[in-house]
Amino acid sequence: MEESGRILKIMTFNIGSGRDIDEHIDLTETLELLRYGEADVIGLQEVDRHFSKRSLFQDQAILLSESLGMYLAYGPAIDDPATEEGHPNRQYGNAVFSKFPILSVTNHRLRSADSQEEPRCLLEVKIDLDGIPVVVLNTHLALMKGAQQLGVEDILKRTAELEEPHIVVGDFNMTPDDDTMQPLFDRFEPAIDQELHYPTTYSRDKIAGNRLDYILVDHHWKIIRAFIIPTAVSDHFPVAARLEFFTKTT
Repeated sequence: MEESGRILKIMTFNIGSGRDIDEHIDLTETLELLRYGEADVIGLQEVDRHFSKRSLFQDQAILLSESLGMYLAYGPAIDDPATEEGHPNRQYGNAVFSKFPILSVTNHRLRSADSQEEPRCLLEVKIDLDGIPVVVLNTHLALMKGAQQLGVEDILKRTAELEEPHIVVGDFNMTPDDDTMQPLFDRFEPAIDQELHYPTTYSRDKIAGNRLDYILVDHHWKIIRAFIIPTAVSDHFPVAARLEFFTKTT
């Protein structure tokens, strides 16, 4: 039988390198929003580390991790040498923050249909949820259809290999009615039903846009509640969910 339910609060958010919809750089606003969400696990996309002037050359991953008091896993999609010798690499990618200890981290490079496209990755993070190993996978898929299809195939292949309970989060750059999303909906349950087209983007011209961001859970999880947090901190809205996990006992 199933009992011993455990609650996990999770959020996904594309922070756009810390730029708000007016192109102002202030990571304090991002931090305040993350604190407001009170999530146990957070998946962020478009996180800069010493990347460029656009984010003041900050190590956004470390700054947020230390300010939140959470464990950090980072997976760069772009990892270029610094422009000046002796400085850290210029990195841009995905991050996972966890209140629970992190057991392992793997950053998978996703296939692309065009070598000129921006590199994309799937950050796989195994956490210790009160003695239960749980895998959180965080991604930011491409804009072009061919690369999106390859990215979805890579995600499905990797998750099929997992024995642990798992959750996939991220910015998929596709709306729920996109045919390329359907294999993911066949395999996972979206925290917000795919028929409910809540916008998760907010364009730089301040018009609510499409739903591109998702929390997808496997069969181990019951979705208690899911919602978006409207904000002007980024051109995306955070998506958050309260999940319940059940262990099997005899």
